[in-house]
Amino acid sequence: MSGELIGKLEKSIESFFINMFSDKNEYRIQFKSNEIYIERKTSKKNNLCINFLGEKKDFVYEDNDFKYNFYVLGEDFSIDEKNNILFFSYKLYDSNENEINTIKMSIKHLK
Repeated sequence: MSGELIGKLEKSIESFFINMFSDKNEYRIQFKSNEIYIERKTSKKNNLCINFLGEKKDFVYEDNDFKYNFYVLGEDFSIDEKNNILFFSYKLYDSNENEINTIKMSIKHLK
């Protein structure tokens, strides 16, 4: 899946924020202390915390009549400052801790 989002990058010494907008949602992505937090501001409780130090985190996905518990585990994370690209990937597990998917995201900051 791919799509187009419009966003703004805000950096500090210890963390960064990316605010993005699509036709369906508004997102805020924050990196701090080896974790990425993805907040979907316009949807239900679908906020996600991805840990990159080997700790699986709970993730509850909820939409209208659907609710499901997952676990997420950070796999890879990098920042290419020269080309302004943030890359991260994580594995998604079902409630029995069976791996069901690998998600890879690459975000390029356009000046």
